[in-house]
Amino acid sequence: MKRATKIAKRPATRAGKPVRARAVPGDPVAATRAAGELYFQAWVARDLERILALHTPDSDFVLHGADGVQVWRGIEAVRQIFDLILRSLPDQTFDVQSMVVKEDFLVAHSIVTATLVLPWPMGGRTYLPSGRAIQFEIVDIWHFQGDRIRVKEGWLDAMAMHNQLTQSGN
Repeated sequence: MKRATKIAKRPATRAGKPVRARAVPGDPVAATRAAGELYFQAWVARDLERILALHTPDSDFVLHGADGVQVWRGIEAVRQIFDLILRSLPDQTFDVQSMVVKEDFLVAHSIVTATLVLPWPMGGRTYLPSGRAIQFEIVDIWHFQGDRIRVKEGWLDAMAMHNQLTQSGN
């Protein structure tokens, strides 16, 4: 198996301007990979505006595993759920295990490590912060439209989250 790659925090801007993926002439896969790297950087930096700038205005977020399938449609709904995720798991890191990049989509399998700091609704209950870091796997599929994400789908290991969040009696 390929060695895991940690996604490091990088500057949010270059010369005061947002960093944008650069098109690679004649290589749409490289362009998608570049956009994907910028997206990971934005998440690691916990920069909501940078994250949203890499989405289309009609973007959707589809989450599998937390409460069946949940869908947030449109950039404002996506903003609300991403804001909740960033505030609830402010120290989250992504340890990328594998990645597949094609012309208009990217699939990433990651191990997320994070500490829940706000109550988290999932599976018909609310989990309370425990003060301990948890780890869970997530597989993301980012469907691109040009150099921006039109649909972000995530499959997360909700059972791993549940088991760790209930260890302290949550």
